Amino acid sequence: MCNIINFVSLTLNLSAMYYTYIYPSFIGDICIVADGSVLLSVSFCDDIVVEDYETLPDSAVVVSAVAQLNGYFAGRLKTFDLPLADVCHGFVRDVWGQLVKIPYGTMTTYGIIAERLGRKGAARAVGSACRKNPFAIIVPCHRVGSVSKGAMSGYAGGLDRKLMLLEFEKMNSGS
Repeated sequence: MCNIINFVSLTLNLSAMYYTYIYPSFIGDICIVADGSVLLSVSFCDDIVVEDYETLPDSAVVVSAVAQLNGYFAGRLKTFDLPLADVCHGFVRDVWGQLVKIPYGTMTTYGIIAERLGRKGAARAVGSACRKNPFAIIVPCHRVGSVSKGAMSGYAGGLDRKLMLLEFEKMNSGS
């Protein structure tokens, strides 16, 4: 099980070539963006005009991301091992480090993660850090949320997707 986020330091070069790939899934299209060596973003394509991007899936990191997403959506892959751009620091990085430790098919709360980080009462800050996550599914923020008045809440990709992902993982976890 990979419990470490593999961040790679990155300086964006606006004239550099970026590779994009639109990955179709049962929860909607997922846009994968990478440079030649790291993933820059794995996000839902809802607010992205796909025609604005040239699809160049020939980057090794994109090919690896597609292969690992195929394994995930086939129910075989439980954790990811991909190089991610270093886009966070401090508390946000600490939160994301906790997210990858949440077991496949389970869920925890923002408050529990805050407590694990020694920041009891910082549940909202954890939620804010989760909303900054550009690596949907890869850094599994869908496995954390708040439960208020018996209703689940919290997921930048939408509550319907969160529930579908959690049910999918539960169904494939053997529990």
